[in-house]
Amino acid sequence: MSLSATYLQCFNHNLPQLDASPGPKKTRANPSSPSTANAKPPLVLLCLPTTSFEKRVDQAFQANMDLRTRLQAVRLPTDFPEFALVTEQDVVEATALYILAPIYEVLHALYPSKWLRFAEQKSEKVLNQKGEEEPVRYDLIIKERGGKRKTIAVLEYKKRNMVDYDDFKAALLSYNATPTEIQTRKIAASKLKGRTFLKPNAEAYTKQVSKYAKSTECGNVALFNWDNLVLFDFNRLGQPDFDAGDQANLVWVNESGVGGPFVNGAHIRKALLGFLLKAFEDAELHPRRFFFQKKKKPKDDNAQSESGNGNTGGMVHQGDNPAHQEYGASSRDKNLTTEEESLDQSDPPTAKLGKGRVTLCAMQHDTVDENYQKFKIIIDQSSNVMDIEPVMVLRVHTTRTKIAAVIAIIDPTFKYQADNSPFYLSRDPSLMGKLSKSLLEHYLL
Repeated sequence: MSLSATYLQCFNHNLPQLDASPGPKKTRANPSSPSTANAKPPLVLLCLPTTSFEKRVDQAFQANMDLRTRLQAVRLPTDFPEFALVTEQDVVEATALYILAPIYEVLHALYPSKWLRFAEQKSEKVLNQKGEEEPVRYDLIIKERGGKRKTIAVLEYKKRNMVDYDDFKAALLSYNATPTEIQTRKIAASKLKGRTFLKPNAEAYTKQVSKYAKSTECGNVALFNWDNLVLFDFNRLGQPDFDAGDQANLVWVNESGVGGPFVNGAHIRKALLGFLLKAFEDAELHPRRFFFQKKKKPKDDNAQSESGNGNTGGMVHQGDNPAHQEYGASSRDKNLTTEEESLDQSDPPTAKLGKGRVTLCAMQHDTVDENYQKFKIIIDQSSNVMDIEPVMVLRVHTTRTKIAAVIAIIDPTFKYQADNSPFYLSRDPSLMGKLSKSLLEHYLL
C-alpha cells in the first residue's frame, strides 16, 4: 500500500476517490428559509480563472521554508473506499478530513491566533418576506478573532450532483466581457420572469450565498459539493435592489475540467486555499511569513556593558533544517571584541548603541512577486523573536548613530543583479538607524 500524500504535496493532487458510486440522484433544491426565497441574486456572474488563487498559494509556500517543513511532516489519511458520499453530511465529514485539515494547518501557521472557525453557526438575523426576524445558519464560517469578529469567509455544503454547471451557465459571462455586453445581459435578465437566467437549483443556491454575503457583510462565499467548488466574490455589496449586488465574480473549479467553457480544471484544495488567502487579505489580516524563534538565553550581566566605537559582525549559519539555524557572531570579522565572540551561538546578530542592547530582529516580506522581493528591516530593542529564517545576514555595520544590515537570500533560485537590484528597502520612521542601499550593493557580490 502506497503512502498517502503529505500536506505539502496534497495541494497539487486531486481529491481522493472515496465512494465509487455515482452519488445521489439530482433533485430540486428548495429555499432553506423564507428569507432565502425572498433574496435577490445577481443578474450576471463574471467567470475568472483560478490563476490568482494558485499564485497566492505558490508564493506563500515559496516564502516560508518553515511552513513547507511543517506540511511535509504530516500525511493525509488513507483513502477510505468505505466512506460514502451520499448525504450532505458525508461531504462535510470528508471535506474536514481530506481538504480542510491541511488548509487549517496553513492558516494557523500564517495567521496564528487571528481567526476562529465555526460550524453550524446561527447568529445574525434578517427579515423574511413577512417582515419577521429569523436567524441565518452557516455551514462553516471563518471570522476574525476579537473585536467585532468580522467575517472572513463562508463555506456552504451541498450533496453531490446538486451543483450543476448547466443550471448556472445562462447567467455566466467571461470576466473579459465588455461593459456593454454585461449591461445587455443584465437588461435581458431583468425582463425575464423571476428576473434571472439561473435555473431553479442554481437560483436557490445563488440566493442563499447572496444572503450570506449580505448578512455577514463579507463577499467571499464558497459553495462545495465535493465534485464542484464554486467561489463567489460579491464585490458590489450595498446595492439597494439586490442582496449582494447586480453582478458578482465567480471561479468554478472541477478537477475533471468537464462541464463547460468557464470550468477550471484545477486542484480543489489549492483553489480553496488561495481563495481563503485572498479572503484574509480582504479582511486586512497580515500573514506571519517567518517562524524561527530565538531561544532565550540566561541573562549575562557582562553582555550588557556599554559598547565602544567600531564594527560588529553577525552570521547566520544555515544547517540541514532551516527551522533550526544557529545564530552567532562571525569569527571572520577581525573587529569582534572578546565579549562579542563569547555570545551564545543561539544569539542573533546584535549591536549595542549607547544605552542598552539593540537586536536586529526581523527581515519580513511585505510583498513577493516574480520580479522583486521587498523587505523591511526592523530594529527592536526588546523582542526575543528572531524572524529571519530564509535570509542570511552577511554583515552588520554599526556606529553610535547608525545601523545598516547587508543581506542575501538563501533561496538558490534567487540571482542578484547589481544593475537592477531586486531589493526595495523601505524606511520606517521608528527605525533607530538608516538603511544603506549603497552599503548593501558594496558588500553583496
